[in-house]
Amino acid sequence: MQRYVRLAAASLALSATLMLVLGFAYPALVWALSLAVPKSGPELASCYGEKPQFFKPFAPENTSSGCDPFVPLDYALRQVPEVSRKTGLPEELVARVLRENAEKYRAANLYVLGPGYDIVNVVEVNKELAKLAERKGGGGG
Repeated sequence: MQRYVRLAAASLALSATLMLVLGFAYPALVWALSLAVPKSGPELASCYGEKPQFFKPFAPENTSSGCDPFVPLDYALRQVPEVSRKTGLPEELVARVLRENAEKYRAANLYVLGPGYDIVNVVEVNKELAKLAERKGGGGG
């Protein structure tokens, strides 16, 4: 009987500890991190069809989540002529914005977590191109 009481007490203690950690401490930590880095969420998801959409992310059926903002640089470079027409910006400028974004991510992950080729974040690139097109008075959406 004492053995069962000890097992029950240990189970209750473990349950209470896990409830405190997973129910309060972890959510509080995530909330605190969201305050420390407030604008990182939108750049981490790119759902197909959002605006402005100059460069397209992978179609939803081609990604595991359907909201992946990263595409290979080569894939993005193939879209440069179309994006240039939409924005009214020169192709050279559009390609330069892509390459600068790819360089940022190359330096950031050094291929340790990356796929082994240059990637670009289409959300960031689209926002940058929208600003440039607005300044120029060209397209923008």
